Amino acid sequence: MSQTTHSSLYLLGCIFAAWLHLACGISHTTTARILKFVETIIDVANTPSHPLNPSLPIISDHSNHSFSLPHNVHTAITTLSIEPQIMRYICCPRCFYRYSLEELAKSCTWRETPWSRLCGEKLWTLRSTRSGSKLVPRQLYNVQVFSSWLESFLSRPGIEDLIDQCYKHQPPDTGVMYDIWDSPAWRSQGPFTTTKDNLTFSFFIDWFDPFTNQTSGKTVSCGAIMMFCLNLPYHLRHQPENTYFAGITPPPYEPSVTTITALLDPIVEQLQHFYHGQVICTYQHQAGIMKIVVLLPAIDDLLTIRKALGFAGVTSHHFCSFYTLHKSDIESLNSGAWKL
Repeated sequence: MSQTTHSSLYLLGCIFAAWLHLACGISHTTTARILKFVETIIDVANTPSHPLNPSLPIISDHSNHSFSLPHNVHTAITTLSIEPQIMRYICCPRCFYRYSLEELAKSCTWRETPWSRLCGEKLWTLRSTRSGSKLVPRQLYNVQVFSSWLESFLSRPGIEDLIDQCYKHQPPDTGVMYDIWDSPAWRSQGPFTTTKDNLTFSFFIDWFDPFTNQTSGKTVSCGAIMMFCLNLPYHLRHQPENTYFAGITPPPYEPSVTTITALLDPIVEQLQHFYHGQVICTYQHQAGIMKIVVLLPAIDDLLTIRKALGFAGVTSHHFCSFYTLHKSDIESLNSGAWKL
């Protein structure tokens, strides 16, 4: 009985530590102090010689060892298995070209074209640590592993039942569209969007200033890269727990239309594996089931979608994003003659 209580309280301690750090934003050091304080209270309360509360079960025998809680956030999160799987790369601060942590390249060797100059940006710097100066990467780029996130997402009870609603959905006869499930674009994918176990995602990327937008002051730009499962009902689709957060583009500058490719490649490569299907363990299929994943729409502003997906910019001959108008037609004001 005491061993069972010990294990239950240890697990509760892990949940408490994770909640303090992840939900309340408390630092690692302060969380460790709180855990140690709670551990002392429990130890004293369960001392047989002078119990503070005789109704509590005796968890530990002080002649042997004392009761213990996790002493740091890392241990708690590891015990709960809630740490996401992350792919880490060394990232060039100038051109964002990626290198594996094993390559140990001293400077960036990327060229925009075979005839262009080398980037040449230094990839490493000396940083002072407690053990002395240490050579570390100047910038890292982290991407969450999509297969790991998808398995965690589909392992939650009830998610698969919610997703199954989209396969049975019938558009209203009135022709009014209330969601993407009612749109011609959704039905234009043939049987894919109505076939069970096929998943359709949307892609989103946008840049923001982590120091908030200010008229004056330091300007820094980070880009959030996310994907949303369109098979979920609309009211659940954009909730944080249902969002695949792929990563953040490294600050302080936005990538260009050329250099953004290096940041999106790890995400594209993962999705390519799912285009032909991959076995994923889910709540209803513990042994695994084949899942096929595709991207349908990109949800971005016009400037971002041109940069991220390579759409034509305002300087192209087709200057409009919605019609096949040429620059020579810019003075044509008869909208009825415009072709989509």
